[in-house]
Amino acid sequence: MGITTFDGATSRSTSLDALNPVTSGSPFTWIDIDVNRAKGNDEARSALTHLGVPAEFVDEALKPDRAGQITPNTSGMTGVTWVVADGASGLEEVHFSWTPSSFITVRWGGDTAIKEVRRRVAERPTNLFAHPASALGVILQFMNAGLDTRVIALGHRVAGLEDALLEQQTPALLRQIRVLRSEVGELLTRLVGYYGATSEIAIDSSGLPGMDAAGAAHLVMYSRHVNDTLRMVDALDGRVRDSVVDYQTGISGQQSARINQLTIVSMVFLPISFLTGYFGQNFQVEITGMTSPLSFWLLGVALPIGVAATAVWFLIGRPTLRRIVRPSPGSSRKEMDDPTRRADE
Repeated sequence: MGITTFDGATSRSTSLDALNPVTSGSPFTWIDIDVNRAKGNDEARSALTHLGVPAEFVDEALKPDRAGQITPNTSGMTGVTWVVADGASGLEEVHFSWTPSSFITVRWGGDTAIKEVRRRVAERPTNLFAHPASALGVILQFMNAGLDTRVIALGHRVAGLEDALLEQQTPALLRQIRVLRSEVGELLTRLVGYYGATSEIAIDSSGLPGMDAAGAAHLVMYSRHVNDTLRMVDALDGRVRDSVVDYQTGISGQQSARINQLTIVSMVFLPISFLTGYFGQNFQVEITGMTSPLSFWLLGVALPIGVAATAVWFLIGRPTLRRIVRPSPGSSRKEMDDPTRRADE
């Protein structure tokens, strides 16, 4: 069954036939409609119409992928917020309609998050639904708290990525960066506009039917909560962007180290190449005068080996060149970050 009622303490599954219309004298109730578990959009539309919600909300609530918004009306307030999706890293839209008699939500998933909100409402020392004006802001804050949990989890993943980038830069880490950019970017895009909507309604909520000072204060706290979440997501977005720069810097350092190593190899074999060219000129004295085995061992074996050994000794004996020939793991990143590195080495 896709329709559930919640009185502030107990949740009950119900059907369209057993659903009572919401009137001004009814006890405040949270009516939740899960479109996926209901019999499609038709049952959800019939339930919303039966409950007497505004017609424009019925049309909007059955359209997924709507921008987050909060809109006051003559009977209360309608809007769109999000909860964490079940078994995934994405968000699930929650369309809601609040009046002094009911809080109606329409969604396509997020069962775990909604159950957590109900649990927190039921655990309050006083019955939240005895004060409908406060129920709106408190429920929205509990929904947003789930987003905070996800943002914190994303922060741990970003921290792990930053630590990994200090040691190595691999294609797997690049894929992690792309995934994190997508997830953080989705949150940031949704929250930027949504914070503006919550700010407007928090500033002027006195005109809402049934709203009082306590309820308005909870809406202000909700708007601040959304702003805090937005700040955390914005900070995460900056850290992910910095990770992209760190990855590119690390790759550039690795490429530079490889080029330096190839340069060192070329410098070692350069004297041997010179000897090869010199003795390959085919002068007559070389052809007729250097035919003994001793000449071969001295000029063809000992001299190239000696020249190469001298070049290697000369290069490895210098501190800077020694680091190029034998770089330590992560040395390119660490040296770039070390302000005490000697410039004359």
